[in-house]
Amino acid sequence: CYAMSNLANIIVGSFIGNGNINFDVYADNIFESIACSWGPGIGFYMFVLSLAILLFISFITIKKNKFKTY
Repeated sequence: CYAMSNLANIIVGSFIGNGNINFDVYADNIFESIACSWGPGIGFYMFVLSLAILLFISFITIKKNKFKTY
């Protein structure tokens, strides 16, 4: 998340937002300003959720194995 935020700050100015992005097409000498919105997609949120679930399951497994007697 930190790396994505820093990369987005360099490219468009923020991790989540909207605004106009300027495009230059040098071959045709065209300058366009296009309204855009950006932010993390569903894949990013699914990754964060799956990471949280994996950490929770790992924590429960370690906790169970600690109190297990042989």
